Amino acid sequence: MAKYNDLLLRILRGASDANIAFSQLRNLLKRLGFARAEVDRQVAECRLLHEVTLLLETIIRNRVTGQVNASQEAAIAGAVKEREKKIRTQGSTV
Repeated sequence: MAKYNDLLLRILRGASDANIAFSQLRNLLKRLGFARAEVDRQVAECRLLHEVTLLLETIIRNRVTGQVNASQEAAIAGAVKEREKKIRTQGSTV
């Protein structure tokens, strides 16, 4: 139980999110009472949100640095919309 408490504290502090294994996170969520299908859905949704964030950061970075490429930006915007649609319509799997 101590390892789950330590893991939960690490997550809540937000200091080492990138160093937490997917399996550790899933086991912690199951231990906290989330059903596997719900955990898998929520993790998949988080991954999609992360992808959307990275895509939007790319657009912003390109605009700030003056490297605006209309076709690339349109492709990124399309990818963002696709992922947002998945987030809104997903069931138990993505």
